[in-house]
Amino acid sequence: MSGERRSATYRLVGYLMIATASLLFGFNGNLSRLLFDDGISPVTLVELRMLIGGVCLLTVLLVGRRKELKVPRRSLGWICAFGLSLALVTYTYFVSISLLPIAIALVIQFSSAPFLFSQGRLFRSPLLPPTLEVSLSVPQSVPSFQ
Repeated sequence: MSGERRSATYRLVGYLMIATASLLFGFNGNLSRLLFDDGISPVTLVELRMLIGGVCLLTVLLVGRRKELKVPRRSLGWICAFGLSLALVTYTYFVSISLLPIAIALVIQFSSAPFLFSQGRLFRSPLLPPTLEVSLSVPQSVPSFQ
């Protein structure tokens, strides 16, 4: 396969992955809200989401990247910290959509990066590349199916 054709294939795969992730993200919020209305707690949903993600990751590693399963001992602390932070972010996401309408919760949650950027811009010298500044300053819309 030529380099140009491979590049086009990778680009198409990337677009398909973005479209799939967007659809699953919208589906996740609405499904989670329905589960919360039926009495499922955010903690239970976080446990389920982390379990499913862990099993999927383990499957991918076992099938395609077996040698990546061997982790240096010095990295275990960072891996645990990453897992705990991921669980905490997921927990705050589920708590917010269980207490607020989905659109409001998502606007609050996803406006943190531009807010932090603007605060840093006001009180510190500019340290971010211009492309990142543009991406953070562009308003982002959050789809809601309510």
